[in-house]
Amino acid sequence: MTINLQPKENYSALGVADLFKQLKPVKILYPCSKLADNTLVDSLSKAGHKVVRSDLYEPVETQNHELPEFTDIAFFSKSGVDLFHKNFGKESLQNKNAVAIGKSTATAFENLYGCWPKVPKESTVTGVVNEIL
Repeated sequence: MTINLQPKENYSALGVADLFKQLKPVKILYPCSKLADNTLVDSLSKAGHKVVRSDLYEPVETQNHELPEFTDIAFFSKSGVDLFHKNFGKESLQNKNAVAIGKSTATAFENLYGCWPKVPKESTVTGVVNEIL
């Protein structure tokens, strides 16, 4: 299996949707988290594509509400930001360094925490790790 389309810079739902806007309409299966928003579905549908959303999993919240000692935190999804905030609150990140994998995750972080986290130039795990280091 090979990847046929991959955003060059914007590793987000809108970055993927922009790639599909260049193609003739196709039928797309979108496997995602139950907590994923409809940004990708709406954007692809507006471009004439038929999108079938499949909520394959639902994030499970932790039952442990005590955080270990840490200096840095990395977020890889908007739902991760939302659930962390719900479980641990705004105060839990005081004097901590936060990194978000991309702009949509960073925007979710800013909406809840009132500040913009670090965002790597490349929205990949390697980019996040390099931003922390």
